[in-house]
Amino acid sequence: MSAGTNALPVPVYDRGKFPAFSHFFVPERDPYVEILFEPVRASIAPAFSNLMKAFERNVSAVVSTASMPFRIVSTNYSHQLFHRFFMAENIRALKPEFEQKSKEEKLALARDVAGQKFQDAMRSEEQIYEGGLAILSDLEGLLIEQEMISAVAELMRQSEAQTWGLLEVLANDLFIGLLNDRPELSEALLRDERTKKRFQLRDIAPSLSTYSYDLSRHMGDLLSESIKIDDVVTLRTVYEVLFPNSSALLDKLRHEELWKLYQRRNLILHRRGIVDELYLRNTGDDLPVGSELTISPERFENDLLFVVKIGLAMLSSPPM
Repeated sequence: MSAGTNALPVPVYDRGKFPAFSHFFVPERDPYVEILFEPVRASIAPAFSNLMKAFERNVSAVVSTASMPFRIVSTNYSHQLFHRFFMAENIRALKPEFEQKSKEEKLALARDVAGQKFQDAMRSEEQIYEGGLAILSDLEGLLIEQEMISAVAELMRQSEAQTWGLLEVLANDLFIGLLNDRPELSEALLRDERTKKRFQLRDIAPSLSTYSYDLSRHMGDLLSESIKIDDVVTLRTVYEVLFPNSSALLDKLRHEELWKLYQRRNLILHRRGIVDELYLRNTGDDLPVGSELTISPERFENDLLFVVKIGLAMLSSPPM
């Protein structure tokens, strides 16, 4: 029995009372990603189940990255809790009634009993609450070092940039998969005034040989050579043409917060989060030029949940 796979969850606290929540992303749900995706699994078309799985894996990776300090401290606490039980059982195994057992047998017995007590503790609301307080205390102790504060702030910025990346990857993969599955949809993109100028198909001969002169299952692959869905305007335009009747999806793609997320991503990746005039003009944010953009755990989580909602709407909405 090992405590390594049992990071203690933090119960629900008044987050305003604990400084750790202002710096560290601590998932309130457990299991976090599974809970987000479970309600829509059955509504995803079989043709796109692989995209769903990839999207879920990518979201899990971003959540794991953003919550790494919490996971490390939580796992360390779990190890300490397990070894506390283990040491007590090792001492108990020295009693006369165990003198006929070998050293290896005593260790195995101590480990088994400690493991059961550890599992019982992990299910105890009182232990989870007390353990959560200890974890928060350890996280707050890290904030004594200015270097740690800076490192955690950078972690949140990079996690924010990765959040936009989740949507960018899905949008491109779904574009290819959708048009490969339904090549007739490409006609709408090539005819619509909003999108036809984005596709340059003057010479498709090289591509024809690549796909063995059969584009019936490769229209997405072909058109993706002419377009990269890596900005808000392109994302909105392409999916407005492909999903004209999905108001739930289109409302989210037109939301101001998606535009701001994209601008924060650009600032983080291209200027390491240092605010400039262009960022202020594009967002309307009231920040001093030259200051460093700060991404709070709350801001990150709100953006992550928003991107997940967009992604799931893209995967579950019927195209035109």
